[in-house]
Formats: sequence, structure tokens, C-alpha cells
Amino acid sequence: PAHLRQNKLPSSVVVDRTTVLEVSGEGCKESLLSIRDSCFQLQGQHRVWLHLGVDANATGFKLERKAWNDADFRCSDERGWQPRQQVIEPQDGGRTVGVESRLPVRGLVWRLRRG
Repeated sequence: PAHLRQNKLPSSVVVDRTTVLEVSGEGCKESLLSIRDSCFQLQGQHRVWLHLGVDANATGFKLERKAWNDADFRCSDERGWQPRQQVIEPQDGGRTVGVESRLPVRGLVWRLRRG
């Protein structure tokens, strides 16, 4: 939210909400399902969800082009869950199955670096 106050978005972009999620697999799933359901109630509008990660040592944003169907945590989450090489959604295939972003990630990175 502070970034949005300092860097104005084009008038055609509306930020519907910003949410800080619990840092746990189950907590995130519960919250994301609720947000997803409310998004589907609105027709004719594009939605972009941004996950800004949980890397306490990060000094900037990391844009990724692919999401993997793999839960592999180096340490336990807030609820004590520590999956190791576990499939997240079995119906979507194995751990090596990835989903590519439809966003122009390389172009976004270039624009972000330009400032």
C-alpha cells in the first residue's frame, strides 16, 4: 500500500484490495479461495493477483514466469506444516508440472528496471 501511495497508477487501473495473508499453506488456501469466489462474482473485468513472496531477506521484487505444482518448504510454516517434495494439486499433474504466466514478464522486468 505505501508503494501505491507514492507511485500513482493509471486511472484505468483500480486496486480492488490489498491483503496480507497468513504465512501457512492452509491459511493461504482458505483466504485465497474466499478472494477467488468474490472475484468471480464480478463479470467483464480482468483480475491480476500479485504474490510478493515470503523471503525475509529480499531487497526487491522477484517476478517469476512459471509456477510449479510442488510444495517444498525449507522450514515449517506458521501452523507447523513442512512439506517436502509434495504435489499441491494432484488433479493438475505431478510436481514437475508448471504453469506459465500469460503476462509479458520480461517486458515487465524491463519496465521496472527503467523506473
